[in-house]
Amino acid sequence: MDRDHVFVLTAKGTRELKSASTSLTALELKLLVMIDGQSPVARIYKVFSKQPQSELKDVLPKRKQRGYLADAGGDEGGDGSIEATGFF
Repeated sequence: MDRDHVFVLTAKGTRELKSASTSLTALELKLLVMIDGQSPVARIYKVFSKQPQSELKDVLPKRKQRGYLADAGGDEGGDGSIEATGFF
């Protein structure tokens, strides 16, 4: 994964963060909290500098595969709202 890559939370990811209970690990939850649709993976990794890089590199693709994350700029993420400012 490119360290400049940017993720967004999907509706599923947002629900998971707002839920009273979760099946995600503490690391997975902390990473989801860091996903803002603007920060590249490299910036997120810096926050977890004491965590093994191999573990971090494993978590994000798995969360994407399971529908918690999407690529920023894609049509999979966000809250389901439509951005129409560029239309007019």
